[in-house]
Amino acid sequence: GTIAEKVTDAGVTIDSLNIKDGTLALAKSLKGNTQIDTFANCNPLDFSLYNNFIITLANGSNSLTNPSTDVTATIGTSGIIVFIQPSSSTAGSVSHSGAGDFETVGGVALELSSPNGAYDVVPYFIKGANSILLGSPQLAFS
Repeated sequence: GTIAEKVTDAGVTIDSLNIKDGTLALAKSLKGNTQIDTFANCNPLDFSLYNNFIITLANGSNSLTNPSTDVTATIGTSGIIVFIQPSSSTAGSVSHSGAGDFETVGGVALELSSPNGAYDVVPYFIKGANSILLGSPQLAFS
């Protein structure tokens, strides 16, 4: 077969790579794309572009909305969402629709730490179409 590639000063870009019955060894660590933003600017989360998210919450209620792109192409993707509490005023909370794409253990809302500026880490895994599993938050990093 052929490989469609683009060579620039930044390196080589390959449109698609499929290794059959082999091992891929990288000379450096593999890093997924990370979006760093505020909740208002990045909701819904775009799993087609990013693996990881560092999101500063708004004061009060923040509600995860279903992705605007079909996550079927990203089944098997995993990563983390870092929620940062606002630097002042009231803490932000994160909810999700029970009928939505986001699922939590027991179907309960995520319980995040509340001090201003606190960092919480939530792992996720895309299980299937309309099924983004959210793990238990690891709270209050400092």
